[in-house]
Amino acid sequence: DFYKSRKDLIESPLKRIQDGMAAEMLISSWELHQGTSCRGVNWDRHPMADVRAVVAGVGGHRLALLLRHLALDYRSWSSGMPDLLLWHFLDERGGAEAKLVEVKGPKDKLSEQQRAWIFVLMDFGFDVEVCKVSLVSKRR
Repeated sequence: DFYKSRKDLIESPLKRIQDGMAAEMLISSWELHQGTSCRGVNWDRHPMADVRAVVAGVGGHRLALLLRHLALDYRSWSSGMPDLLLWHFLDERGGAEAKLVEVKGPKDKLSEQQRAWIFVLMDFGFDVEVCKVSLVSKRR
């Protein structure tokens, strides 16, 4: 019922994000709230430029779809998201690319929740990969 009871409050900013206003909203929110204690937010972990690159790389359309998905059913989707978010800058004007990566060791397998996340993210247009890590034996 979280989403249902707040639909108008949620959809308005999601529309702005989808319409390309995510970077402006990020800057405004960052300046207004930086340093405020907020669960899941570490203000010192990444500089604003990196966070903007992630937003640019993900894109407003995909970001809005992801945020709506979490707002609709956070409890069911609060785990299993890929381990890594990789990004790099394409140019000085703020262009960037982003990729989500699930990392698995030699004996690890994807859980059903991780599979579901990968399919949902791919449906939303995200670049998603599974990286299988293998042990390398040391030769002398």
